[in-house]
Amino acid sequence: MIETLKDTLGNIIFRHWTTHCFVLLFLIATPVISQSSQEIKALNNYVDFLNESIHGLFTAHALMVISNKEVNKYIDLDSYSLNKLSNNELQSNLFDKSDKQNYTTFQSYSPLQLMDICQKESSVLEQSLANRLNARVVKIGIILNRVNSLRFEIFDFIDNKDLNTREPIYKVYEMLEECASLFESFAVQQKAMMAEIRREASRNKNTLYHRATEVHKVNKSILNDFRNENSRGVIESTNIYNAVYEDFHEELQSYSNYNKAEYKSYIKNRSDSIYQHLVRFQSSEFVPRAYKIYGKYYYYHNQISKRFLNWSGPGYVRYLNKMLKATALDFVKFSEHTLIFKVVYPMKLDELNGLKKTESFVSRAKMLIENKLTTNVLVERPQEDKYLTIELSDYNLIDKDTISVLLNGEYILENYCLGSEAKELKILLSDYDRIMFEVVAENEGVISPNTPLIAYRIDGQRKKQRLHKVLAAKSSFRFSIDLP
Repeated sequence: MIETLKDTLGNIIFRHWTTHCFVLLFLIATPVISQSSQEIKALNNYVDFLNESIHGLFTAHALMVISNKEVNKYIDLDSYSLNKLSNNELQSNLFDKSDKQNYTTFQSYSPLQLMDICQKESSVLEQSLANRLNARVVKIGIILNRVNSLRFEIFDFIDNKDLNTREPIYKVYEMLEECASLFESFAVQQKAMMAEIRREASRNKNTLYHRATEVHKVNKSILNDFRNENSRGVIESTNIYNAVYEDFHEELQSYSNYNKAEYKSYIKNRSDSIYQHLVRFQSSEFVPRAYKIYGKYYYYHNQISKRFLNWSGPGYVRYLNKMLKATALDFVKFSEHTLIFKVVYPMKLDELNGLKKTESFVSRAKMLIENKLTTNVLVERPQEDKYLTIELSDYNLIDKDTISVLLNGEYILENYCLGSEAKELKILLSDYDRIMFEVVAENEGVISPNTPLIAYRIDGQRKKQRLHKVLAAKSSFRFSIDLP
């Protein structure tokens, strides 16, 4: 009887102890689950901040391209036609809540609003992580505000200055170069911030999310290789692109609500388009006429980014994030990609056509070799005489790059300021046993370096030789010419 009573009391105590332990464990576990969800929400604030910033930068990019073309028209009259987008049509701050009726750049909150949200809700994150992410948010905020200021400064400068004189044109290019640097700074900050966030996202062991991450990772790698002009990296990533996407697509089939979602065709179509562009990059040198001045890597980078990846397309990242949300996964969102902004200088519009032939300006140079350099027309010399024709110009920014030229160790041109039009010198070959030139960079112009283009041809030769050089101030280079 006593033993039975002991057993009964023991069972009662054990059941109560088990119950209390279960309740205690539940109470302990519940905040952890809730905390994890809050952490994901906080991390997604940062991704939203980056993506919305990229939406604003897309509009800024269009405005800067217009400004670049506008100033180029003062030098290259056949510059390409301009878009009609202007500051007056857009909100006063491209990165803040819209103050224009029926116009907004964003899906939800503006970047400046999200800056505050990120910082306020970061308290649920580990403190050092929150501090690192918030420090980058502040740096990006400075970048965005400066880009927005520049869009007005450049437009106002073009409207109010006489661009028929050189000095104002130099200033516009300086501001455009600053903007290009800001775009690159944003890209650096975005990459670093997403590296922090992706490390946190790696805790998610869901297979579908893992497959989606692999697709996005390959796309990002390809775009970074385009940005760095790394063709080998692009080719290597292209070779695995389809396999990675097929793994993702196969995993999706197990989600019944996936086939009901509209996102399926959007993601598939845009992924196919990316692959087609990658194949075209490898098989052809073709670039549309409007992009030839920017180059092949720039073209593919920005086309894939803005048409097939980013919201502006609208690209697949937007639909991928929505689709994963529809599958009821708790996940960290995927990021879009910053466009490259590249400043195009006037001479680049004409470089495919070669140097422009112009009248001789030799008489303006200080002549230190009597009768060695002539500006007379050829009829004043016997027909058998042959001449070496030299053309000197600046192949990059027309920014007061100044050079001197020595022929066989003696000056024939001093402190000449290079322009977009070629300066032509004619040298009678019969006066020389050998031809050795030295070109000295007297300065680096308004923006370094000094970028002379030397083109030369001997009478009777069909092909004109061209030398593009990059020189620091007071440096020089030499080249010899074989006499016929």
